[in-house]
Amino acid sequence: MTTLGDPASVSPRRDTRRLVLEQMGNALGPVVAEGLVTDTCRQLGVPDGAPLSREDAIRVLEVLAGRDGLVGVAARFLKVRLILVAK
Repeated sequence: MTTLGDPASVSPRRDTRRLVLEQMGNALGPVVAEGLVTDTCRQLGVPDGAPLSREDAIRVLEVLAGRDGLVGVAARFLKVRLILVAK
């Protein structure tokens, strides 16, 4: 098992940080999305700018999904989308 944000666990094509930022940015605005994702990654011990595997992104979205309002709704939607796309 790799640790969250471990560069060895992520290939460039599996980096989902950009996808999470784009999708959350569509709902919340790019500045807000960047702040939320960056802060959540820090809480989880992911270095700033480190690529996220799909599994890492789901962990970030799980934290954000626990929030109220549009942030939580957008995170829950995107989390389900990431899970379904992988199947």
